[in-house]
Amino acid sequence: MIVKETQVIKLTLIPFALIVCLVSNAFGQALNSSMSVGARNVALGNADMAEPHDIGSLYGNPATIAMLGSPTVLVNHVQGSDSQLQEDVAFPVIYTKSQMLAFGAEYYSVGVLTGSPDQRRVSLGYNVAFASKINSTMSLGGLVLFQRGYVAHLNAAASASYALGFDYKPSPDLSYGLTLSGLGTGVDFATANSIVTPIQTVLSRALTVSAVMRFPTEASFRPAFMTIALASQKVFSVSGVNYMGGVEFYPTNFLTLRFGYNAGPAGARQAYGIGLSRGVLALDMAISSVSSGNSKTLLDQLSLSVKF
Repeated sequence: MIVKETQVIKLTLIPFALIVCLVSNAFGQALNSSMSVGARNVALGNADMAEPHDIGSLYGNPATIAMLGSPTVLVNHVQGSDSQLQEDVAFPVIYTKSQMLAFGAEYYSVGVLTGSPDQRRVSLGYNVAFASKINSTMSLGGLVLFQRGYVAHLNAAASASYALGFDYKPSPDLSYGLTLSGLGTGVDFATANSIVTPIQTVLSRALTVSAVMRFPTEASFRPAFMTIALASQKVFSVSGVNYMGGVEFYPTNFLTLRFGYNAGPAGARQAYGIGLSRGVLALDMAISSVSSGNSKTLLDQLSLSVKF
């Protein structure tokens, strides 16, 4: 039994390592500056895009939601040290054993600007994701995000962006993901003479490859105690590589401990988190430190998901 389990681990580790190493060297990107959705994703260094954890996985790789064992509803809260605030909600609209249509909404704001108490930067987003299984181990999916940004007493700016995803899950212990994002336009805020104006921007396309594996494998007939997630991402308009990785441990059947790290030419991020689950409820918490040059930003994230 021990020899057989060792062989299974070796066979699964070979493609696991190759896909991450090859893509990491073939593609590169700068660190994504936008706030990620989902405390587990953040705590694992944004490297778990190959595995569906809850409905919030649609933000990382929309294809994964077709692999969810049961539909979930997600409520997510993000608080930044520089007055950033973000609220997200996501839930399935149509769900079958092989397909899922999901809807999400986002509210983002950046405090009250110094000297301009009525100029609060706000962005509202609405997204629709659809995923379908090709067979029992593969799925394809897409995400459309409509966004509207505005500042009080100024014109608003609207945008539409897209993402495509592929997920391959050859066994319950191993998943591979591929995501193409940054298609279309986004909303940003430009500052000139202390006046902030919402503007439409052209997004940078990004390709992300990720792999997630649990230990020990199912062949051991023992419960898993650890998950490892690795990913690499390329933003085509930026030179360099962004490497992402994370690990989580299960000391008990209701508690999960997580650590993640990602780094690229634009900066580095380290994150810590815990997960609590009981029955249909799961609560995930994460705190991350983002460093860029001489500046550092702290982000706290809290996610609550409910299975039904």
